[in-house]
Amino acid sequence: MQFIKIMTAAFMLLVGAYEANAADEAMPAGVHVKEVRTVLGLVQVLADANGMTLYTFDMDKDNGKSACNGPCADIWPPLMAGEDVADEGAWTVVVRNDGSKMWAYHGKPIYTFVKDKAQSDFNGDSAPQYNPVWHYAVPK
Repeated sequence: MQFIKIMTAAFMLLVGAYEANAADEAMPAGVHVKEVRTVLGLVQVLADANGMTLYTFDMDKDNGKSACNGPCADIWPPLMAGEDVADEGAWTVVVRNDGSKMWAYHGKPIYTFVKDKAQSDFNGDSAPQYNPVWHYAVPK
């Protein structure tokens, strides 16, 4: 029983340190960490300024390049970056095919999903109709 209490306390310290690191990391304006309830329990994910879940796309294989353009970007809008922004730590600016700029996190371009209507939604994560290649973005 004592061992379980010690392990639980150690785990809580690690979780607290992880949350502090994720919260302290430089992020683009409005981007923040939120929690969503999944079948596995509460999960920390990245969210935009409106509180909507952010996603990564497995097809974005080349660092600094988005594979989601045209009709894809209508369903998966990119997290756009202003013209005058610069890289911020793990957050980098990606130039899209049309010349506009979007954010990438640890080299992976970041998107929202049009079918997410509420801040608690994360409908795009491994959605079967999208060949489970979309995943909510998690703080590292």
